[in-house]
Amino acid sequence: MQDDDQGCPPLDEFLAEVAKTGDWRKVLDVAVSEEDPVRFLGEDLDVEPEPLLMAGGEAAQGGDTADDKRRPDKKCGPDVSDWFRNEMERHRKNLDQVRANFVPALWIVWVWKKGLSIQYKSMDFKTANCPSGCENAIWLCGHCIDRSELGNIILGFWVAYLGFTARVLAAGVNMIGSKNPGEGADNPTDTSGLGLGFAMGVNLRKARGQAATPAELKDEASFCTFFNEGLPWKRKRLEAYFNDAFKNGKIWSEGWSEPFKYISKSKEDCKKCADVWKGKPHPLPSAKPPLQ
Repeated sequence: MQDDDQGCPPLDEFLAEVAKTGDWRKVLDVAVSEEDPVRFLGEDLDVEPEPLLMAGGEAAQGGDTADDKRRPDKKCGPDVSDWFRNEMERHRKNLDQVRANFVPALWIVWVWKKGLSIQYKSMDFKTANCPSGCENAIWLCGHCIDRSELGNIILGFWVAYLGFTARVLAAGVNMIGSKNPGEGADNPTDTSGLGLGFAMGVNLRKARGQAATPAELKDEASFCTFFNEGLPWKRKRLEAYFNDAFKNGKIWSEGWSEPFKYISKSKEDCKKCADVWKGKPHPLPSAKPPLQ
């Protein structure tokens, strides 16, 4: 695994990029109340998520998606659903340690420095039977996706669970896209993963500091139902919301509103592999000072 901060731009460079597109002090609101020290703005998300609709108009329950377009000669990677459920719970408890060990003003610094330590995209998710014809693929809660999306989901989860607003997530996405065309906001596959993780992090804030595993992460079925609730953001609402904070740069991505359409991009025709992933947990980034 590479060093936590390998290739990571300095934080002042990050803030400078954000400042070009708006007032970063509105983006990084810190320490405004005991209950929510980073001030999550309720307008970030609409209240009720729209259910993911499968073929025939039925709502997904975390199981397999419609299989009519999948090819028998193309097999997805192993099923990581339960393994990744456990990964999210490990990250949740690690973030509680971050909250305990650092003042709120350093939480975003921790995210920025430690983000590159999430290296699911470098893991070799292969078993005796899969994948076959679907390179770097894994099966997650009814979707065949690229292994790299696991890191995007976790990163979005970090931002939300620590209490930051969607503006922070969009600021990072905007900066990445401006530096690397085809990435960030220009890549709806990436933004779909980030957005899905963010939505999960918002809903799990109620479990902050809780030793017991929350109901959403208790077992695979609960986790997949939770994951498949999707991202309840609306384009019109987000465009109006971000307009005050960002004057330049591309903020909107189709991945925000149609995450399940894009997160499985190029792998829609891959059939499920029956193999279940039993690999070791991914190393967690240090939640202890000093922050290097």
